[in-house]
Amino acid sequence: MAATAAVARSGLAYRRNVQRFAAIIADALDMTTRRDLDEAFREIQELKREVRKLRPPVAVGTTSRKAQGTVRKRTGT
Repeated sequence: MAATAAVARSGLAYRRNVQRFAAIIADALDMTTRRDLDEAFREIQELKREVRKLRPPVAVGTTSRKAQGTVRKRTGT
């Protein structure tokens, strides 16, 4: 049991060190990391929620002319 726990701990420590090293290299090369992408995705989702809250509610059963495909014809040319 103790040996299995030690192996698991050393594996986790190794992965953390590799991730830390990759982050340092990515910063040095000005590359986007997974953490940067996750943070951007979270921010985008929060902004989407805010925009949805600001929109007025749409009445059920009513759609715009554009959505219905209605096109006005020219009259009197």
